[in-house]
Amino acid sequence: MRCESWTAWAGWRRSRTWAAAEKGPGPTRWRASRLVEYSVGAGGQVGGTFEELADILKAMRYHPRVGICLDSCHLFAAGWDLRTLQGVTQMVRAFERTVGLKHLRALHLNDSKGALGSRIDRHENIGRGRIGRRGFAALVNHPKLRRLAGFIETPGFDHHGPDRRNLLVLKKLRAGARKN
Repeated sequence: MRCESWTAWAGWRRSRTWAAAEKGPGPTRWRASRLVEYSVGAGGQVGGTFEELADILKAMRYHPRVGICLDSCHLFAAGWDLRTLQGVTQMVRAFERTVGLKHLRALHLNDSKGALGSRIDRHENIGRGRIGRRGFAALVNHPKLRRLAGFIETPGFDHHGPDRRNLLVLKKLRAGARKN
């Protein structure tokens, strides 16, 4: 199996996050990139704003093996309204201004059980949560996000983790946009 990147959650407490960031990715025999994941920003977590992600990248001296992974549930819980193309576009523009799209390497695609801006990190199956199918259609078809790798961390329709059904929902949303 080939691993091109792995994700580190930025949501640790500030002292731990900054200590890790200042160390940088360190030497490794693997070529995999380290992706810092956007958090919901609750309870003193780091990485819940694009400014904090930019600061982490800066502390790591913009190392070429370090990038960002955005989680749709975390974005929604932090207040980014991803239910429409307009909301997704606003988020993308803000990320582009603050961090830079060249640093965005992957998306975690998860619907949200929590309300917009609730700071509650509870993943839901695609189309069954507060973001909904329309929001995921906007995410997976956005011209500045289409090239990214996407990963699901959903509970699964059978409650046994990410499943084929969630993947098929995303594929249909992607294919539907190609027909229009």
